Amino acid sequence: MGSVTGTTEIDVFALTNTEKEVTANSILFSNITSVDGAGETDTVTGSNTWNLLSTGFESSKISFISTETVTSTAGGTLNGTVDGDQFTLTSTDKQVEVDVTVEDVLSTITFNNIDFVTAGKTAGDGVVDIAVDEIIGASDQEWKLSGESEEITANDIKFTEVEKATNGSVTGTSEIDVFALTNTCLLYTSDA
Repeated sequence: MGSVTGTTEIDVFALTNTEKEVTANSILFSNITSVDGAGETDTVTGSNTWNLLSTGFESSKISFISTETVTSTAGGTLNGTVDGDQFTLTSTDKQVEVDVTVEDVLSTITFNNIDFVTAGKTAGDGVVDIAVDEIIGASDQEWKLSGESEEITANDIKFTEVEKATNGSVTGTSEIDVFALTNTCLLYTSDA
C-alpha cells in the first residue's frame, strides 16, 4: 500500500470512483492508503462521504492529513468519530469546519457542500456513550428541531447524534416539543 506526499505549494487531490485511487498534478495514483498534503492550503474533491479522524479524515479507504479544504461532489456526508467532536458552522450554507491535531499542530479542515453530519457514537451492547458532540454556530444562528432525539438542522445541514448546539435561537417543530432549562443552557429532550 502506498502513500502520496504533497508539495510545499497548494496541492489539489481528486478521488476517483475506485477505492484507494487519487489524482494529483494529472497523475493517477493507485493502491494508496494515505495522503499528506504537506504545506499550504491543500484541497481534495471527488467523494460524497468523509469520515473524520483525530488527525484528519478518510474517504475511499485513503486517510488524509494536512489537507485543509474538502469539497463534496454533491450533497456530502461527514461522519464524526466516537469521541466528542466539535463542528463549527460558517456564514456559508452547507459548510462546516472541524479542528484536528497533527503532530501537536492544530489545523482546521473546511468541509464544503455537506448535507449531513453524523457526529458518531460509541458502539456496543451496554456501552454508554459519554462523548459530547457540539455544533458551534454564529451568535445569530438559527437551529431547527426535527422532532427526533439528537437531531437538528442549521445552514442547510442535517446533524444527527449531536448532544449540544451553541449560540443563536431554536425553532421547534409543528408537533409538541419538550424543552428543559439547565444551569447553563436550554436542553431539547424529545417530543412529548
